[in-house]
This record gives sequence, structure tokens and C-alpha cells, in this order.
Amino acid sequence: MFPHQSKAQDSTSQKYLGFDANPMLSQFLPFNRVVVSSNTFAVTTRRYWGRHGLRASYGVGLGDALDVNFLQFMLGYDYRVPLNKHWYYFNGVDLLLRFSEDLSSNFPVATGDAQGIGIGGHWGVEYAFNKVISVSSEASLRMMVDPGNDDASFILVPPINLTVHFNISKK
Repeated sequence: MFPHQSKAQDSTSQKYLGFDANPMLSQFLPFNRVVVSSNTFAVTTRRYWGRHGLRASYGVGLGDALDVNFLQFMLGYDYRVPLNKHWYYFNGVDLLLRFSEDLSSNFPVATGDAQGIGIGGHWGVEYAFNKVISVSSEASLRMMVDPGNDDASFILVPPINLTVHFNISKK
């Protein structure tokens, strides 16, 4: 009916909702050989148009007494490439904002207690069980700057957390 529709109007997007699965998996799998941060909870939303996409992540880090160590918000660009029928490789950049009660370490490489604004890169792999459920793990390197006291921190996040994603696209 409308022969001159733009490509943006007919292109379909895929929407995903994901969550950090380590707290749940640590109840069933013996993660006692690796120190896994099971006190960090995150929800991630992703939207792809072909191989390019945007993602947003919202997270909270809890201490041993269930006190809040930090709140974190990330917004980023993601590039996702299929390797075969089930495996994907992805990478991208993120802008992040983290609020923390205090900086417990003055060491230049922080373990996650840094606060402020930052930028970082991420690299990961994803395995799709079917069209709806997939699981991924990623590594990231972030640089944080705290404007309140002019501190800079580098945060290296190894790929030990698993994220479960659900494709919530309308079919």
C-alpha cells in the first residue's frame, strides 16, 4: 500500500530483557572454586537492529549485611555478530554512572567500589538455546572519574558472571 516506505520503517528490531544469573546459579552449582560476585544484581535491556544495538543496564551491589554498596546505571552501544547457529560474539562501549557511599580503596585499580562517571569497553560471547532464551558472559574494562575528589579508577571485570536473556520482541 505504501511503496515508498523507508528502510527504518520496515526493519524489525529484537528486544531482550536479561538478568544476572549468578545469585540463582550459585544455589545449584559449586562456584566455591572461583570467587563470584553473587552480591551484585543487574537487569539489562538490549535492542538490536541487525548487528547494531543499544543496551541499558541497571544494577545494585550489596554488602555482606545486605547494605547497598553502590547503584550503577549504564547505557551503551553493542555490536553483535553470529558465529554459527547458536553462538554470538559481541563488543561495544558503555557510558556509566555509579553512586557509592564511600571509596574504600585508594588503590588505582579498584575492585568495584569506585563511584562517579565513566566509560568502558566490553567483549563477550552469547549462546542462544532457542529463539527466546540465551546466556552470555562478558569482560569489561572501565575508567571511572569521581568529580567530587578528582580520583580516577580503572575497573577490570573478568568474564565470570552469567547473564540470562529473554527475547521479548513482538512477533
